[in-house]
Amino acid sequence: MRIRVWRQTAWLVLLTVLFLAASAGCSRTKETEKPLAALFPVYAGTDAIWAVDEQGRILRSTDRGKRFFRSGPVEMPAEKPKDVYFLSSKKGWIIDAGGQLYRTFDGGSHWKKLSDLSRLGKVMSVADFSFYDALHGWINLGGSLLQTEDGGETWVERVDQFSGWTLKFTTILEGWSLSDLGLMKTQDGGRNWKLVQPRTGDELQSVSFSDRRHGSLTTYPTTGMDQAAKNLLLLTSDGGQTWSAPPSLPAELEESESTMPAIRFWGAYGFAESGSGKARQAYYTADGGAHWRAFDLQAGTEATLPWILEDGMLLFLVQQPAGASFAVWNPGAKASGWSQYRPVLVEPAP
Repeated sequence: MRIRVWRQTAWLVLLTVLFLAASAGCSRTKETEKPLAALFPVYAGTDAIWAVDEQGRILRSTDRGKRFFRSGPVEMPAEKPKDVYFLSSKKGWIIDAGGQLYRTFDGGSHWKKLSDLSRLGKVMSVADFSFYDALHGWINLGGSLLQTEDGGETWVERVDQFSGWTLKFTTILEGWSLSDLGLMKTQDGGRNWKLVQPRTGDELQSVSFSDRRHGSLTTYPTTGMDQAAKNLLLLTSDGGQTWSAPPSLPAELEESESTMPAIRFWGAYGFAESGSGKARQAYYTADGGAHWRAFDLQAGTEATLPWILEDGMLLFLVQQPAGASFAVWNPGAKASGWSQYRPVLVEPAP
């Protein structure tokens, strides 16, 4: 008798589980997937990629750019934002077309409406926008350098007429900026700046730091291939006190006369290419530019600089008439290392 009761109870439990599973499947929201016509990545991490599409919508992907979902503030105008900055896959800030600032600390699930930068009386032209941590950030707004110490709630002017156009802080107090004069450094959170690497006939292109001491500075000549062309890449291991060329920079990068070599760094990982057309050659470094290895580019990736993911993989965005596509190169793969796919926007079905 006990066995019969136990069997009846087991069948009832099984039927209940199957009914609940079927109900969940029926109530699941149907989705549509539409290929994206254009895409502009703003943050590329191993666990999330943030991007803006051609309509100005803020999108997020957690599968390396295969499927994107709308993740921006609901009340934000449907226009391309002035600037977007993500400190990590979870923490980010957006300045919309009108100057309103928003912040998320949970990957876009919730957004907080912060200060309206248009009320600060500055020209609404954002040269650069950067945060060191969740509280400390800087913005070059209309030629004025502003700082926040509360995550963007309030802003204080540090420099009235700021000549730099980029911002990179390695600590709360120590930061770097490129200007027409050269590379500048601050040691007091942006109040005062000192020229540490003057411009010598070449244009400063970008500055990157993997930590407080190790950084890279890329340059290119502005008038012909003169002596300055040899200073294509400079490295520092003492926090910017001295800069020197790496011992193993590929000769093709220094001697490319047809087109300017392109270089991009993300911490210790870096990408460079030289030449033109079918003769373009790509290089990769995983130690801040001290050593390089050559690899072959995939068709369609020659005209774009890749996004460098936190694990060192390269993510090329290829804009084509048929729409946007991603080409990913894995430096650790034994074969060619290439994979390609079309990103789609996932939305609830009407």
